[in-house]
Amino acid sequence: MLFGNLIPVTTFAIEIVRGYRPGVVELAGAGLTISALVANNLLGRRRAQPARGPRPAPLELDVEPARAA
Repeated sequence: MLFGNLIPVTTFAIEIVRGYRPGVVELAGAGLTISALVANNLLGRRRAQPARGPRPAPLELDVEPARAA
C-alpha cells in the first residue's frame, strides 16, 4: 500500500526524462514522498528485529529410520 505513493513520483521521473522542467515545489514534494517511504521502511525494520539475547538450542528430532517389511 505504501508503494502506491510512488506511482506519481515514477510518473514525475518519466516526465523529467522526456524533457519536462519541474518546479521547486514539485521536486520538494517528490523528495518528501520518497523520504517518508524510506523512513517508514527503516522504522518497520527496527520494530521487526528479534530481541538480542541467548539463542535457544536447536530442536533435535529423534526419528527412527523406516524398516523394510
